[in-house]
Amino acid sequence: MGLDTAIVIGLDIPAEAARVADAARWIAGLVRDEGRRVILVAGAHADDRRAGVARANRMSPTADTREIAAALVQPELDACEIIGDALREAGLVVEVETGESFAPLSRGGPLDAEPRLVDARAYSQALGSSEVLVVTAGLGRDFDGRLTSLGDEGACPTALFIAHRLALPVLIVGGRGGRWSPPRRAALFARRHGLAFDVVGPSGEPVARFEPLAPDAPSGPRLRVALLGLGKVGLGVYQRLEKAPQSYQVVGVALSSGDARYAAELPRELVSFDAYEILSRRADVLIDLTEPDDPLSELGDEARRQGVNVVRGAGVWSAASKVSTRWRGGASAATA
Repeated sequence: MGLDTAIVIGLDIPAEAARVADAARWIAGLVRDEGRRVILVAGAHADDRRAGVARANRMSPTADTREIAAALVQPELDACEIIGDALREAGLVVEVETGESFAPLSRGGPLDAEPRLVDARAYSQALGSSEVLVVTAGLGRDFDGRLTSLGDEGACPTALFIAHRLALPVLIVGGRGGRWSPPRRAALFARRHGLAFDVVGPSGEPVARFEPLAPDAPSGPRLRVALLGLGKVGLGVYQRLEKAPQSYQVVGVALSSGDARYAAELPRELVSFDAYEILSRRADVLIDLTEPDDPLSELGDEARRQGVNVVRGAGVWSAASKVSTRWRGGASAATA
């Protein structure tokens, strides 16, 4: 089943045990009544998170930054075990991942790193054998596999990032009485990528909806686009796509070493020098801007095998528009 029916839920564990049980029963209903698989990003209650920050602040000035990062994320790790036990008591098949294997790859300092990549295959395989996959909010790993902290803003930023990278719907649990505002980092990420999402209470009751676009901005499904190669032409294509956020969402740009000088204007999380990682971002169309002898061009063949629309060369804009028209009309994926 994998990711086909999956939904991402961001949950900061309530302080009251009864409300933790309420959340577990609601999630069990999603699984049993709606046939969902759930990626649950679990964060600590705000009081426990503040206590973790206080413990980290009391550590020796000579302490290794990795040790401080581990102290910062410990409350989130404890929260995963708490909600994992509650979900099992609700009768669900649960996999709790409190290590770094499912944490987003990140860049930056270990105490406030920026998430960049997730392993879509690992998530899909985990949900093939379990109904709920519990992963840790605020936990990342650097490209050497070492633990990093993604900040202390709870489950919301991590849940939005994972949902965006896996192209999955997302619900955030938090707030009451229609009053809720996202943490700063989560709000910036949602606005940058045009992510709208619903906020619910611990029992799944509607609380609020976050809309990143202006009220009069066009809405509707957007075409997820990845670029293969960059250069002057590719940069122009990227800029044109970005001017139509109501229609297109750029999810990744695969670069060769010669393209690096053109990447300064791109958000860092879009750029990857690992071309095959781009395919894990679940694009609807891949725009191939490489020369025929470029090693990156092999990715176009692999994308076609995976059912991704591929367009090439000077006519990319008109071809992408045609693909967008077919996709919005509900046609099956085809190579342009």
